[in-house]
Amino acid sequence: MAIFGIPLKVGPSALIGVAFLAYIFVPRYERFFDPTVAWAAAVGLAIVIFVTVLAHELGHALSARALGAKVTEISLYALGGVTRFERAGSTAGRDGVIAAAGPAVTLVIAAASYILAELAAGAVPLIIEVTLISIAQISLILAVFNLAPALPLDGGVILSSLVWGVTKNKQLGIRFAAVTGILIALLILASPYLLATGSISQSWVFYVFTALIAAWIGATSIRAWQEAGAIAKIPELRTRDLVRKAIPVPSDITVSEGVRRARDNKAGALVVCSASGVPEAIVTDAEVRRVPPAKQPWTSIASIMAPINEAQKVSASATGESILRAMYESRRPSLLITDDENRIVGVLTSDDLNRVLKSA
Repeated sequence: MAIFGIPLKVGPSALIGVAFLAYIFVPRYERFFDPTVAWAAAVGLAIVIFVTVLAHELGHALSARALGAKVTEISLYALGGVTRFERAGSTAGRDGVIAAAGPAVTLVIAAASYILAELAAGAVPLIIEVTLISIAQISLILAVFNLAPALPLDGGVILSSLVWGVTKNKQLGIRFAAVTGILIALLILASPYLLATGSISQSWVFYVFTALIAAWIGATSIRAWQEAGAIAKIPELRTRDLVRKAIPVPSDITVSEGVRRARDNKAGALVVCSASGVPEAIVTDAEVRRVPPAKQPWTSIASIMAPINEAQKVSASATGESILRAMYESRRPSLLITDDENRIVGVLTSDDLNRVLKSA
């Protein structure tokens, strides 16, 4: 699936997100309608909110494209989304503008929904009025939340870009935003107790939700601090300096045959390709070791490979930050390195990267 030529991925968790939001929205409709209508309207509102999340991500994607960055994917998941784009050649100004574009779109949606609700008051069915007002309120809350100066929120990226622009030190910008992120995570974690007199604080959903958000922001901020240190150690590192040789193989060979071919070609990894030569998966020694030697002649490569996702594909000219970010965003232990003509250069693994970081 694609939108404006940008690959769009909607994860299964999005259904959980719709169900969760519908559960949250039902009470506002039950004040005016019977339970069946309230639930139907709440589900509809939840779907609309996911559309606004997509619009938010398109704000990031289209602004990134306009500023010369290649957008690789938009992913929507349980309660949000992420836009992936190549960050080579990034500047403080470009990163700040791309980060600000998402909340700007969400604020426009909030304003438009509020204006429509005011103009339509009394002229449309009550359920439409309630929905328009709800979209305006929720969009405003999402925009304000996203503008909080905490990584990985847009506000954290904007803050990081501002500090980077003023000090000319990117690592300082990331670490400054990481610290504010940790502080905000602690504040969010404490919010149920700070709001103990409010009725919302009595809901178990509120406790669980705030704990999950706090954990997410806190963990990401800590990871950003560590990433900043790693970037400082390898500012000139290029993928070509780390890449291990890889050879293409079909998926219907056995593990032992793949090992033999890698050994004969002095390669450190296998790239499983389709009949037309399109890379489909990466197999390194880590995957091979999971298969006992006695079973390798009877085990197919296809049974141990994991399909390549877009975030795993990295240019051979990529440097420190792009390498680390791709490793994090792909959620995989290996990256496929290609040249400008999309030809396979080799494979970069997290083990190779960690060895360099420890020795730096």
